[in-house]
Amino acid sequence: MLPELNVTTAPTEIDRPTKPVLPKPKPLELREVEFKIIELPDGNLIALTPRQYENLSLNMAEILRYIRESDQQLEYYRGQGNGQ
Repeated sequence: MLPELNVTTAPTEIDRPTKPVLPKPKPLELREVEFKIIELPDGNLIALTPRQYENLSLNMAEILRYIRESDQQLEYYRGQGNGQ
């Protein structure tokens, strides 16, 4: 005959280091750009007013900012995975 076992359980807390969570990059704030089509006998041209060209330039800068912020986050988290 086997002896009777008295088994008890208790909740266990494990201290795990928390990884910092970086904020997401600020969302893109793109300006409206309206292209104009100019029809010519030899072909068509795509034109922008000076203001629309400025908006296009600002949009490109905004996209580059977003990409840089995303790259920084990616590099940070890659470093976290390698024990850095």
